[in-house]
Amino acid sequence: LDVLLRAFARFALDKPKAKLIMHCQPRDGLGWDIPQLLRKYNLFGKVFLTSMNSKMVADVFVSDKMMRDLYVSADVHALLSGGEGFGIPIVEAMACGIPNVATMWTTPKEFLAEETETEIEKDGKKMMEHRFDFVRGILVPVDHVVDHHTGGEWGIANEAAAAEALQMLYDNPDIREKMGKNARDFAVKNYDWKRILPKWRDVVAH
Repeated sequence: LDVLLRAFARFALDKPKAKLIMHCQPRDGLGWDIPQLLRKYNLFGKVFLTSMNSKMVADVFVSDKMMRDLYVSADVHALLSGGEGFGIPIVEAMACGIPNVATMWTTPKEFLAEETETEIEKDGKKMMEHRFDFVRGILVPVDHVVDHHTGGEWGIANEAAAAEALQMLYDNPDIREKMGKNARDFAVKNYDWKRILPKWRDVVAH
């Protein structure tokens, strides 16, 4: 959350109409005091929370319809998490035709990029070169890796690169629209209820 706010502060510095909506607690369970960060980075009037009064995660309730309305009102969905196990908000945004800006760490790569492998020769040795083409959003490179208290390693997104990604999508509405369409098509093809529910029935039946 702190990286997202700093990246947004850089991006929004010269954009008085830029807004960030955050669907989380004002005082996050991991220790972030978001109102304090808003003061620190001069973001009052630019950042809004879905609930300023929630004390715990269960209090941050927004109906499915309201959540959809929030997604489709946005130009970009940004989730700079360091360790998404699956990334449901990313898929929800994709289903609404919204491109994502996310950390190039764990699952987001599978959602937002097309990976290709090419055999190359380097220093007389053959090896596989991996390439990621950003077709459904932008993946922000990892600045450094930290040991998280849950036991896993978390990749901390580079905030300057995140701000640049937001700026690129801001400057190029045609790219934003194309990525959003690609994202929607991918989400419907792979995660539509009609496709997912039969798999769950198979699991429950066995």
